[in-house]
Parts: sequence; structure tokens; C-alpha cells
Amino acid sequence: MMRGIDHVGLTVADLDRAVEFWCGRLGFRLLNRATETGPDIGSLIGEDSVELEIADLDAGDGRIIELIRYVRPAGRPVRARSSDPGSSHIPLRVDDLGAALERIQASPARQISLPGAAA
Repeated sequence: MMRGIDHVGLTVADLDRAVEFWCGRLGFRLLNRATETGPDIGSLIGEDSVELEIADLDAGDGRIIELIRYVRPAGRPVRARSSDPGSSHIPLRVDDLGAALERIQASPARQISLPGAAA
């Protein structure tokens, strides 16, 4: 029987930049950073040969955000729209939306929705 979500994994193009955004701009805490290779991890993700850089971040509520950069096999950027099947989103709770938006706007990230657009 399922007991809940253990973690959320996000594939990123640049792990250093992603860690800076999630930790430096959003306030998550870096728990662990590692490189994974070998047949066990390859089997887990369905690849013969794999090398991953992984950063585990504390989401603040006992859950983990896992940032993954595929060194091998290299991926390619996906430009999915919100309406495309397979796209996703991760809503975050913040204490001060204005301050959070200021930190994000001071980064290379792109804001795609307006504050207060959803109830």
C-alpha cells in the first residue's frame, strides 16, 4: 500500500546553477551531493551506461527535492507548455511571497505567472 511521496526528482541541465537557485534563492538546504554510476543505477533508470550528478535538498517538511544532471547519457532540453501531457509543477509554500519573488527576479529564472493569478 502506498504511504505517500518520498521525494520529487527533477532533471536539470546545470546542477551548480540549479542548486544555487533552489538553495540560494528559495532557501532550501543542501543535504547531499554525489555522483552515481554503475549497473545498479543504470538498471534503475533503464539505461545500460549512466553517470548522474545528484543533489538532495531538504524541502523543509521531511520530503526531498532531488536534482539530477545526466552526464551520460546526455539529455536535451524539453520545452513543454503547461497544457502538454507530461508537464508538471511543484507548488511551494512561502512565508513572504513578495520577498520570494524578489529573490527569484534577481536570478536568471523566468517568472511565467503573476502573483495572485490563482486562488
